[in-house]
Parts: sequence; structure tokens; C-alpha cells
Amino acid sequence: GTPVVCADTTALKEIFAGVCPLVSPADNVDGYLAVLDEVFSGKYEYDREKVAKLLEKYSLKTVADKLSAFLYSILDR
Repeated sequence: GTPVVCADTTALKEIFAGVCPLVSPADNVDGYLAVLDEVFSGKYEYDREKVAKLLEKYSLKTVADKLSAFLYSILDR
């Protein structure tokens, strides 16, 4: 339920496009302030379905499971 705002850069853009507001360029302080103002005033609407899919794909458990599988695959060699 915590709003996310991120820089409009390579990997972040690929992961968060359509899920949260992106700020471009990454060092645009006024851009971050404007986006945060939109978020906190309720003007930005999150796509709950996209957020749920993102959380499922990048949850701590999912990442831990993938990392564990990778490490075990190395041990099996």
C-alpha cells in the first residue's frame, strides 16, 4: 500500500512503467516533488492489477526462491 515513485531509467522503467509514476530525468528534484504532490493528493491512480502482478513477480519470497534454486543448481554441478 506504500506509493512508489522512481526514476525513468533503464531497468526501473522496464519494471515500473504503468505501475507507478516515473520521473525523468532521474536527477529532476522538481519532477519528484511534483509527482509526490500528485500521489499524496490522490491525483495519481494505481493500476491495482499491474501492482499485484509486480508484487507477485518481485516479492521477497519469489526472489528468495529463485535465488535458492539458482544456488542449488550451482551445487549440483
